[in-house]
Amino acid sequence: MSFAIIRSAKEHGWLISLRKRLRHVIGDKRLIRMQRIAAAPFGRSLTALSHVYWSDKARDHAYTGHYQRHLAHLRRRPIKLLEIGIGGYESRTWGGASLRMWRHYFTRGQIHGIDIFEKDIDLPRMRAHQGDQSDPEYLDRFGREHGPFDVIVDDGSHINEHVHFLQRALRTVPKAR
Repeated sequence: MSFAIIRSAKEHGWLISLRKRLRHVIGDKRLIRMQRIAAAPFGRSLTALSHVYWSDKARDHAYTGHYQRHLAHLRRRPIKLLEIGIGGYESRTWGGASLRMWRHYFTRGQIHGIDIFEKDIDLPRMRAHQGDQSDPEYLDRFGREHGPFDVIVDDGSHINEHVHFLQRALRTVPKAR
């Protein structure tokens, strides 16, 4: 392993430790409000918003450039976006970094997230739902109640069978063009 990789891992660990301390000292709700204020000048860049909101979409995976290239034409439209997998694991008040990123980027969008753990992170135009992406009946009910969706981001279990459940369940609710 090269020195650069070891150094990068150590720096990343330090950053995660700092973020956890900030959450502990400041509190999740207050920290999220501070992020919203800090994000104001970066509304046109998904990558910058991802960094401000501490989403892994830019930092760990470098997806934001691809997302922006394919979704920029929807930015000011009243879209519905669904993201599977909110993050924050068992914490009720943490997670949803990419939901907040999407909410800021899509200025007229309705943002929905599904996670297996219950979350208390709702904001205007952003709602967290508790559900299991491996449950086709839940996804079918959810799609009929909240769909149709213009954009679906699957960042949940990453299990092929669950991805197929999601496609089948939400395919039954076509988006009217």
